[in-house]
Amino acid sequence: MKISSSKRHTLTGAIIAVLISFLGMGIHSALANDDHYLSYKVKSVEEFVKQEVSLDDQFLDDVVFRVNNPMTFLVPTDKNEEFFHESETHLISYVISTSEELPIEDNLLSIKNQFHEDFIEISVSPVPNRLLVPATKLSVDGDDTGETGLPEDTNHYLCYPIFYSFEKLSVMVENQFTDLREQMVITPRHFCNPVDKNEEGITNPNDNLVCYIAKPHRDNPDRHKVETLDQFGELTFETNKEKEFCVPTEQMGVDDVPKIAFVTSSTHTGDLGGLSGADDICQNLADATNVAGGTNIGAPKQYLAWLSIVDEDSPSTRFIASPFGYVRVDGVPIMTTYDPAVAVPELLAHINVTESNMVVTGSFIWTNTDNDGTPRSSFDCDGWTLPTGFGGANGQNVASLSAWTRGGITFCSREHRVYCFEQ
Repeated sequence: MKISSSKRHTLTGAIIAVLISFLGMGIHSALANDDHYLSYKVKSVEEFVKQEVSLDDQFLDDVVFRVNNPMTFLVPTDKNEEFFHESETHLISYVISTSEELPIEDNLLSIKNQFHEDFIEISVSPVPNRLLVPATKLSVDGDDTGETGLPEDTNHYLCYPIFYSFEKLSVMVENQFTDLREQMVITPRHFCNPVDKNEEGITNPNDNLVCYIAKPHRDNPDRHKVETLDQFGELTFETNKEKEFCVPTEQMGVDDVPKIAFVTSSTHTGDLGGLSGADDICQNLADATNVAGGTNIGAPKQYLAWLSIVDEDSPSTRFIASPFGYVRVDGVPIMTTYDPAVAVPELLAHINVTESNMVVTGSFIWTNTDNDGTPRSSFDCDGWTLPTGFGGANGQNVASLSAWTRGGITFCSREHRVYCFEQ
């Protein structure tokens, strides 16, 4: 269920800037729900019975929260006469708390929405304080809506306080509670991402919301008595003034950025312990290394060695292709993609940076692999288990064209490095 976590930060600081520039418009929107919501403060008519739920999202692993009380009612809203789609789907925002220990460091994310055409970096508090629950509106001011049952195919959202610079603006809004009018949007308040509640799953993992403080309208708000149904039961409340305006938002996540490739800082004979042993070398180096201002490039990310054994395995059969390409540990792009069905073109940059962000030049690399990821020859040091004899095919990490992987053949007793690619 994980998309990422505090243990799986997107690359921070300068690396994020490089990735955004590198990807440009290549990042696509995959939002299933593009509704906007205007939220209204609520006052419950009857007392809400506090409940406990287990929540699991990209930042937290199965943390038990107490759901304390309803705070706002989120109503689908037409922004600037753009049309909204799921008018029957509403959300109720609940105040939540937990006694469990939570992370203390902010999360850094890159997001974009209709208020930010390009990806921007935001700081997200590690402690969520709101849970958005899908709700059905049963009646308004005593009038039956004809709607029954719980909403389907709609996310729950866990909301975190956020901090970033924003210039207030105005939009035109219209919904079931208000005619078309101007609404001031003041400052960002919450980042709300899909959450798995009680192991029920996530319907649309790419959908997020950013909620901005909405300036209450100068006229006295029309108060409405609303009956709703959600997974906590039936709830009756009175709506009050506007609270937040929530906008569908796209997140640049770990699946939407280039993956990392590095050359090992260590050197080895042709006895790498087979492919699995070489993979362990890559994984152990990544797991033990913090780079880019504290970002761990290792676990739970997986790394495999760019190695082939004739008539057995190779990158073309083992690797999970990265549609967004690969970058070095320092953020420099080296491949726009790797597709086993298509030969890899000349590298954009040499793979000469180690897992610890150190530059090494003029090094030979064990490979026995063509630049399309297939086995090059039978020279694989007997399946990468032979510490002596002849021979092993290699590449050179500062070579041009295909020689970065398709170079010469040498004795297995020589000590060379290994290329490692994130999966």
